[in-house]
Amino acid sequence: MLENICIRILILDISEKKSNHELYGFTVHEEYNFYIKHFWKNESYKCDLAIRYAEGSRLQKLKEKYFVILQNEINEKINIDKDMISKKFHENMNEFQMLNKDQGDIHKNGRSVSKIEFDNGSILYYKPHSLDKDIKYQQLYKYLCEKAGISCREVKCLSRPTYGWEENIENKSCNTKEEIERYYFRLGIHLFLGYALGATDLHGENIVAHGEYPVVIDMETYPGYITKNNGSSTEEKAEIKIREKIMTSVLNTDILRAVSTLFHNEREKKICLCHGMTGNLLTTVARILLPL
Repeated sequence: MLENICIRILILDISEKKSNHELYGFTVHEEYNFYIKHFWKNESYKCDLAIRYAEGSRLQKLKEKYFVILQNEINEKINIDKDMISKKFHENMNEFQMLNKDQGDIHKNGRSVSKIEFDNGSILYYKPHSLDKDIKYQQLYKYLCEKAGISCREVKCLSRPTYGWEENIENKSCNTKEEIERYYFRLGIHLFLGYALGATDLHGENIVAHGEYPVVIDMETYPGYITKNNGSSTEEKAEIKIREKIMTSVLNTDILRAVSTLFHNEREKKICLCHGMTGNLLTTVARILLPL
């Protein structure tokens, strides 16, 4: 009942059981297996957990309701747009056989980007917002690529007033050194446009490496904006100045490597290097000694 939406509740419950010495095992894996066997597979215990965290249960039911609504909505819009979809994507699409929800951020009434697999093997992405911005960005990107004398990979998309359809872009490897060089050249154009337009969130999940073509698949943060806050104390003013420097630099696009704190406790801090160039998340542990 709570698996999909309340993972934090489960983590908290397992942590409490461990603190109360109710889990048995020599390793964390054994303790986890003990929890699953003696608590999670106990239907009575799960019902008690749902009562204790009633809001989580309510949200799960709401999510299931929205999923059914979204499924019916997509089916209806496929029927409305069938001819336009066939013309744009050159596919004869019938009933979809699989809908993978939660492929992106949540929008109005639980809507999110959904991956749709049709019975003929075709894949489309349904986005619960207009794709006009995506089309304009691609036009601008194509113009700069042409001026630089290099080709670009355009994403086929069909934009409607309140939603849109987008083709599936698969990850592909580069086969030669020259293709890798051209990949980073094109990525540099994306970096320039992202910086000029104030875009953020261009990390590895939002840029697909399609061979020698880096393809941006999420334009939600275009164009970006900077909030102004003067701060009250000297410390706040200094912190705001530093933040504004970063927000007005190419680092704010998230394409380039940036250091971020992923997790920390009293004596240990985990640092991660995350960026959109490779989609990698590199972590390291930096031990910070505290006086006892």
